[in-house]
Amino acid sequence: MFYTVEQSAIKLKVSRATVYNKIKLDQFKDKVIMMQGQTMLTDVLINLIQDNLKGRFDLNVDENIEPQEAITKEQKTDTTCLDQNYVKLNKEYISTLLEQLHKKDSQMEEKDLQIHEKDSQIHEKDNQILGLHKLIENSQVLLKEKPL
Repeated sequence: MFYTVEQSAIKLKVSRATVYNKIKLDQFKDKVIMMQGQTMLTDVLINLIQDNLKGRFDLNVDENIEPQEAITKEQKTDTTCLDQNYVKLNKEYISTLLEQLHKKDSQMEEKDLQIHEKDSQIHEKDNQILGLHKLIENSQVLLKEKPL
């Protein structure tokens, strides 16, 4: 597969200038392909540049090897480390979310208690109003029965 310099830079996670500087090196010049006026890089060249960027350059790379087969033990270790870091980040993120959920649960329980307390106060006030209403009724009855 062929990649433009920009696509290669994205794949290598470097700037386009870095890719241009690398393909100007003598060891890479003969591997660069010009296609319709555009500089194109192959998977093999991208892998060579990547190895060069990491300081692990080997000119004896077999161009017939598929990129998946050319992955070194060190690259596999790097991938494993990345996977472990993602797992660690995910665990930290999940634990943070769980902490936030527990805080929200506690806040909700406090609000429920406050609402229950308010309900009790309202019920008490209703009872007081009912008692006052009965007193008023009794007063009215007494006023009607009292002769003037």
